[in-house]
Amino acid sequence: KEIPSIPAGQAYDAFNMFATLVSKADLEDESRFKASILKEMDELGSFDGVSGKITFSIEHKATFPLSIFIIIDCKITPL
Repeated sequence: KEIPSIPAGQAYDAFNMFATLVSKADLEDESRFKASILKEMDELGSFDGVSGKITFSIEHKATFPLSIFIIIDCKITPL
């Protein structure tokens, strides 16, 4: 069994965030889809993912937690 990489966890979180936002957004009016997604981001505020708590800025940018790791005996270990 292969252990997922760090970017795999971030990709997983990004997909799940998008799926959560889409599930709550107004899909009836295609012209309002982007505005509806942004509104849902404002209301959600943050998202708890496998990589940690992801927050949304006022400019609607997602901020993922920063982690620093060290490799010891071929194993990735958080500092």
